[in-house]
Amino acid sequence: MEKMGKSTRRICVTVLFLIMTAVACRFVGNAGILSTPMGLLRSGIYICLYITWGASLRSRIIQPQVRRYLTVIAALMVFWFLARTVKFHFVSDATHPGVVRYLWYFYYLPMLFIPLLAVFVSTSLGKPEDFRLSRWVRLLYIPTALLLALVLTNDLHQLVFAFPPGAAVWTDSHYDHAVGYFLVFGWSFLCTVIMLGVVLGKCRVPHIRKRIWVPVCFLCALIGYTLLYILEANWLVFFAGDMTAVMCLMYAGTLESCIQCGLIQSNSHYGDLFDASTVAAQITDDEYRVCLSSGTAEPVPAELLRQTTDGPVMLKDGIRLSGAPIHGGHVVWQEDVSEAVGRLETLQDLNESLEDRNTVARDEFESEKRRLSLIESNRLYNRMQLETAEKIDGLYGLLAQVRESADPETEKELLYRMAVMGAYVKRRNNLLFVAEAEKRIPAEELAWSVRESLRCLKIRNVTADFSVDLEAALSFEDAVRLYDAMEMALERCMETLSELYLKIGRKTGELFLHLILCCESDLSGLAGPALTVKEEEEGTWELYYHFREKAGETV
Repeated sequence: MEKMGKSTRRICVTVLFLIMTAVACRFVGNAGILSTPMGLLRSGIYICLYITWGASLRSRIIQPQVRRYLTVIAALMVFWFLARTVKFHFVSDATHPGVVRYLWYFYYLPMLFIPLLAVFVSTSLGKPEDFRLSRWVRLLYIPTALLLALVLTNDLHQLVFAFPPGAAVWTDSHYDHAVGYFLVFGWSFLCTVIMLGVVLGKCRVPHIRKRIWVPVCFLCALIGYTLLYILEANWLVFFAGDMTAVMCLMYAGTLESCIQCGLIQSNSHYGDLFDASTVAAQITDDEYRVCLSSGTAEPVPAELLRQTTDGPVMLKDGIRLSGAPIHGGHVVWQEDVSEAVGRLETLQDLNESLEDRNTVARDEFESEKRRLSLIESNRLYNRMQLETAEKIDGLYGLLAQVRESADPETEKELLYRMAVMGAYVKRRNNLLFVAEAEKRIPAEELAWSVRESLRCLKIRNVTADFSVDLEAALSFEDAVRLYDAMEMALERCMETLSELYLKIGRKTGELFLHLILCCESDLSGLAGPALTVKEEEEGTWELYYHFREKAGETV
């Protein structure tokens, strides 16, 4: 058995005290001292014990079928004691001998059905909540019911209890055991052995051999007592002549020890489970005194625990302390947010890098402008300003929002958008420079532009893949149309985008852009004369943009 906690020890001591009190009441009553009050007190003790035990089973046992059968067993024990109490203390043999006799016969209702229900308990162990007994197992009701009927109809055939032929009144004071009596005890014995055998066969509890001796001892004591009771040992009658009390205690002890050993699963040992949890949490009372703590939780002063009422508290090494009220106290847990803090710092570094890259881009542009003639440089500058003004304004607007924002998550989202838009502005301008120098856009240059734009998506861990299946160069206008279509789709869904596949190619004199996007955004509004948008399944969109190539044209 596992080491008992304080509450379990208190319960065991209380139960043992009540049982010893009931035993003392029996000896006092048998000595002729206040027989009726002592008998009623003893019965009341046992009835309260089994009612309390049955109520505890309702809250401890997990599997519904097992819980139901164990509750019925507890109810049968209470019925057994009620029948016994009425027989001995409220009905007289002299006035109502038939009532007394049938109360005695009804002892065998719990005596037969408690072992049967114990078999059903063992069969239901480890089964799902909707489990029902198989037809073959339910057939065990038949011999049990037949044996009970044999006992209840004993007055007709006397196959269980044989009374003296000349007896004027049949009572349990003068009778002999007939064959039916041994059939009843044999069936109860068989069901009890089957129950323990099935429980042991299903057990997956480690090191069970060190603990199984407890229910085995109870079971052996029950079997030994039954055999001695049948043999009518005189010393047994003196020390443990109350069959109802002894058999109920033995059955309850067997079942309860199976629960405590883990042979019957229960939802106990919450403290051990909480201690073994990987969640660093603590449960406190209303005054923030720690009542329960997991093994991974670091000790925290009560003052810091109390501060979680107003919100999370940051501890050293990136540990965040959070709390929430529960019934009778609070739950406080610790989270390692150092990774999130590191990512925020990375985003801040990325923001600085983007600013540096913008500065470098401006310097490069100034150098290129000095290399070209003043008129041509002005023309290119004006064209770039005209074609990307909206994006640049958007970048400045986003940068202003970043500087004004105090929310790390908002800053992270704004920087992500700036990265995507910044890559687009840079690569589109680069396409213009290439077209000015070479008159046509090489396929490799377009592929580099796509690659840099998609590389920015990795900030949000977006899975992206692409292919550019173009061999010959294409005009600047065609390249920009393809690149702009890709950017339009990205900006529409970048907040919810998780996966992307892109393909650019030629087919029968047409250029096409094929996009597959996994996102939660609605992209149906992008559809146009040359752009088809289709949602393949929920959250998966297919975009197909195609147009006839303008071969030979330049900037």
